[in-house]
Amino acid sequence: MHPEHPSSSLILAFVLDLTAQKEWERQTQFFLSMTGHELKTPLTALKGMFQLLQRKEQRLLSASVVLEPEMCSFLETLSDRLVAAVRQVDIQTRLINDLLDISRIQTNTLQLEMQRSDVISIVKTTIADLRLMVPERTLHLELPEQATITVLADQDRIRQVLTNYVTNALRYSSPSLPVVIGVTLQENHVRVWVRDQGPGLTTEAQKAIWQRYHQAKSTPIQSDVLGKGLGLGLYICQTLIAQHQGEVGVESAPGEGSTFWFRLPIIT
Repeated sequence: MHPEHPSSSLILAFVLDLTAQKEWERQTQFFLSMTGHELKTPLTALKGMFQLLQRKEQRLLSASVVLEPEMCSFLETLSDRLVAAVRQVDIQTRLINDLLDISRIQTNTLQLEMQRSDVISIVKTTIADLRLMVPERTLHLELPEQATITVLADQDRIRQVLTNYVTNALRYSSPSLPVVIGVTLQENHVRVWVRDQGPGLTTEAQKAIWQRYHQAKSTPIQSDVLGKGLGLGLYICQTLIAQHQGEVGVESAPGEGSTFWFRLPIIT
């Protein structure tokens, strides 16, 4: 306070120029988006070629032609290799999609195609696809008696969230143990959950897993058939469900497995 002006006061202000930082963020997101699209194009073509070879192989095997034992052995080996190749393409595509989603989230350009949707149908079709992807694993379904449960949702995005939950459960639980997927009604909400018998999570880990680029380094991977993620999946899931006016969460304890869930408001 100035002695000649006892009623005056001083204001100290700082001005930060964030122009350079904002421009860097914009360029980074543009780079991720452009790179992601460029990488997806050859992967799509590669998967199409693999699937074409699979169809031709199946037609050859189903034809009434007697093949030499050596040729039969070759075709069986080829079939296994093609299945593995398609799976690897799917893994890489999923990683690229995660990067694209992060780019859209950061630039507020993530758009949802909301429509009246049946949760039961979404869960059934998603698990059916996953059973084809990992036929060696056991996926149990626990569904309510209601034939349909209607929500306002982007069906593809809800499938994406459920797929992420299930693949994480498969990745961190023993291949000999089942993963259980269920749907539960809760007043005006529907709760979809995925339960595994993995190592479980501490309270601190339960909070950290929803952050971007988080890797559960202390939790050993039990099955790498689905590949390792970038640590973006659960962050994206949380963002997607929030845009559906819903919530996500996890119930877990060390040594007792984990149950990941999300819930959505029901509409009539």
